[in-house]
Amino acid sequence: RDETLPVGEVANARTWRAFRRVLTEGRAIDDASPPAQLHELRKDCKKLRYLIEFFDSLYPKQEGRQLVKLLKVLLDNLGKFQDLAVQAEHLRDIAQRMRDEGRASTDTLLTMGVLVGDLLEHQEQARQDFAEIFANFDSESHQVLFKTLFATHKRGGKGA
Repeated sequence: RDETLPVGEVANARTWRAFRRVLTEGRAIDDASPPAQLHELRKDCKKLRYLIEFFDSLYPKQEGRQLVKLLKVLLDNLGKFQDLAVQAEHLRDIAQRMRDEGRASTDTLLTMGVLVGDLLEHQEQARQDFAEIFANFDSESHQVLFKTLFATHKRGGKGA
């Protein structure tokens, strides 16, 4: 039970667990993964970032900042992917309503289709960029840094 442990040990254990979850989820993503899987990874990356930032006074500043910066790059990519999907879906919904209500000309609907296509192209680029960005996050040197800072609890935990 966490309430009897020193705060540093709790911080280490929770942050290490969150990091391992992010690695597991990120490594499972491939070209066929549904967008919801990337969204779940984004939520878990946010949790990891919040843990690191909340407990930042327990760790060396430079290393903590480096890890947050690394997470921000990954979060930016995942956020871009998600935002583009939402924007494309919103435009589709508007186009559908306008068509159903007879308030859109053919040119308007075609233009909206072009805009949706552009958003989806950018989303696909973000999806392609994910592999490289995650590989950098998952690099051996970053795993060592996470392990050095957070895996010191050794309560049955295993390395990356």
